[in-house]
Amino acid sequence: MKNKGLFHERQEHNPREKAFAEAWEHENERDDKFAVDHGYGTLQNLFMEGHKYDIMNPLTCVTKITKRDKYIVATVIQWLGSNVGMSFLHVALKKCGYRIERIDG
Repeated sequence: MKNKGLFHERQEHNPREKAFAEAWEHENERDDKFAVDHGYGTLQNLFMEGHKYDIMNPLTCVTKITKRDKYIVATVIQWLGSNVGMSFLHVALKKCGYRIERIDG
């Protein structure tokens, strides 16, 4: 995993944290072939401005994402799957009219 955060070993015991971490890893795979959203992965794409094929507004990097940045963000994303993180999501989503609902299979 390139986007591994602190306490990544908790994923072994918490399937939600594992799901969040794996989804984040997938979101940050570089895609040069299709260059969806500039092709750098979600985290770096959030810090890009302009357009790849626009001479008047060329694509520029506002901030180059470092390994430390990836480590911090991966930690927060995994934390969202923890009990405390899920509580945070529940409160935030409830404020705007949404809820988290478990799907039982």
